[in-house]
Amino acid sequence: GQAEQEEEGAKAQEKDGEGEAGAARPKKKSKKVEITQEDYDLMTSMLVSELRAREERQEDDMTQQEVIEWYLLVRDDIDSDEGLIEARKKMQGVIQRLINVDHTLIVLNQEEIADITPEKKRREARKLSVHPNFVANS
Repeated sequence: GQAEQEEEGAKAQEKDGEGEAGAARPKKKSKKVEITQEDYDLMTSMLVSELRAREERQEDDMTQQEVIEWYLLVRDDIDSDEGLIEARKKMQGVIQRLINVDHTLIVLNQEEIADITPEKKRREARKLSVHPNFVANS
C-alpha cells in the first residue's frame, strides 16, 4: 500500500547517501535507529539539564563526543555492547535533530571545526550548548 511505497522510497534515499537525516527523526522506520517520542523527550530533557547544569557550574562546554560518553555513563541499565552501540546511535540522532530541526542545541565552535574531516570527527568535536531561548516544558 501507500505506507510500503513511502517506506521503499525512504530506503532508496538512504542508499543514495541521504540516510543521515533519517537517523534523527523519532518514530520513523529506517534501517538506522528507531526511537519513540517518549525516549526522545527523555533524552532531550536529560541532555538539556546536564548542559545547563554545567553552564551554571561554569564548567567547560562539552563536545558531542563528551555528551555521548556522559549519556552512556548515566544509563546504568545498559549491560551489553549491542545496547551501548544502539544507545550511542540514538543519542547521535537525537543531538542531530536537536541542532538541525528543533534548534534546541547550538554548536559553539562551528568555524573552528569547519576543516575537520571526516564528517564523523567534525560532529564529535562540536561543542554543544542549549539555545538561550529554549524553554523546557516540564
